[in-house]
Amino acid sequence: MHFGLSDEQDDLRRTVRKFLDDVAPLSPGNGRRTGVWARMAELGLPGLTVAPDLGGTGAGPVELVVVMAELGRVLACEPVLSTVYAAEVLGSCDDPVASDWLVRITSGTCVATVVTGGRVVAQGDRLTGEASWVVDGASADLIVVGRHLVQADSPGLVRTPLPTFDNTRSLARLTFTDVAAIPFTGAAPSRADDVALLALAAEQIGGARECLRMATDHATNRHAFGRPIGSFQAIQHTCATLHLEIEAAWAALLHAAWTASVAGPDLPLLAATAAASASEVFVHAATENIQIHGGIGFTWEHPAHLYLRRARSSYELFGSPRLNRERAAALIEL
Repeated sequence: MHFGLSDEQDDLRRTVRKFLDDVAPLSPGNGRRTGVWARMAELGLPGLTVAPDLGGTGAGPVELVVVMAELGRVLACEPVLSTVYAAEVLGSCDDPVASDWLVRITSGTCVATVVTGGRVVAQGDRLTGEASWVVDGASADLIVVGRHLVQADSPGLVRTPLPTFDNTRSLARLTFTDVAAIPFTGAAPSRADDVALLALAAEQIGGARECLRMATDHATNRHAFGRPIGSFQAIQHTCATLHLEIEAAWAALLHAAWTASVAGPDLPLLAATAAASASEVFVHAATENIQIHGGIGFTWEHPAHLYLRRARSSYELFGSPRLNRERAAALIEL
């Protein structure tokens, strides 16, 4: 494979970057902004990987990580990650029920999410149990629970927004009490889970790159002892190390995304490895960005703390680096 973007993929990156800079720049974390989700749907982001005959763009995993990296750069609060994850699960099915919801997702009229943890038990077409830390769970119109779909207005479903360290990502606790669900059929969701890991990793790398950009800009413009602080070796080495770590994580992510695009058997291993690397590099970059900024980096007026908050919450979101490395080790029978 070629560890770079094609002309078309780079055009996509530039288009999404310009769109985000114009319509959805860095937000202080107040959740979904009026009108932005509809504009994202016009650009095709919710249905990026959905088949064209269902209204989607039909893009592949490489294009997905390109877009998600740009969303991570501005800490986008809109529910792209959760909706793309749900679309991947539904897209793995040959079921009219799933297809109907995919059409709504691609049109921008449906925000969807996936329950990845907790304990929710199905008895026929009724669900009972509880799941916490559901991404966009309080605002989603459709909730995917295993092989069941739950509409947000279903009786017995209670959605509680959770206060978290990261105010740029909406998380919720969902409580199911004999909730009516719509069963659907399809393949096991393992590929969708792996693609979701890649999407999150891309967000993290996009955020890490922005942290490095902020740090190097500050180091270039901030003077101490009559010279830019970036001329001091300690800061130079820190920035150089971050650059190497970010590019290594991006290469691992591109490899995993390319493997997903060709249905390679190593996808679970490569996705786990890429996810672990991206989680660690984002936390490192966000931490060093605050250190390089000095006193101003600790203030709420500066956006550096928002990146650290997102980095720390994303670190655990779909599994910590330790969990993903254990998964990778099991796959190669270490």
